[in-house]
Amino acid sequence: MENSFLPENYEMPVGKSGGSYFSLEDGANVIRFLDQVKVGYEWWEERDGSNRPNRVKVKDDVPEAYKKEAKHFWANVIAVEGEIYVWSFTQKSIQQPVNDLCRNKQWGDPKGYDITITKSGKGLETNYTVMPNPKSTVDKEVKAEYKKWCDENDVDALVYTSESTNDDDLPF
Repeated sequence: MENSFLPENYEMPVGKSGGSYFSLEDGANVIRFLDQVKVGYEWWEERDGSNRPNRVKVKDDVPEAYKKEAKHFWANVIAVEGEIYVWSFTQKSIQQPVNDLCRNKQWGDPKGYDITITKSGKGLETNYTVMPNPKSTVDKEVKAEYKKWCDENDVDALVYTSESTNDDDLPF
């Protein structure tokens, strides 16, 4: 029986973290932003027996019950050790230094250099340091992998997980 739901020869992307999404590990994490940052608001709620994130583009789309706990997030397609991931994060201690680098004439767009983010501590005692690496071009292999990844993925669909829909928007 032919499957019209998934593309022919489809294989789930698998990376170091076990999927398309990246999580910072303890210690130094060297990343390269590859795309324009996506921004929005994120909150967590239980669905299907587990706690899951919901992300929308604007705060007005956050359900009233979650408005107080919704956090501003950034999401981007990144490269880590040659692998392509989507990374979504709410930590202001990462967002602010990257924002500062963007606005600094010496550094500018962070797609032009790797950034080392060092994670230390646990729970509420977790700390992050953000350090730009010297400017460099993206490796040819990473460029090719990124192009292939973009051909196979819809970044908005991977980032914004809780777009409001009504029954008129359903495909059936």
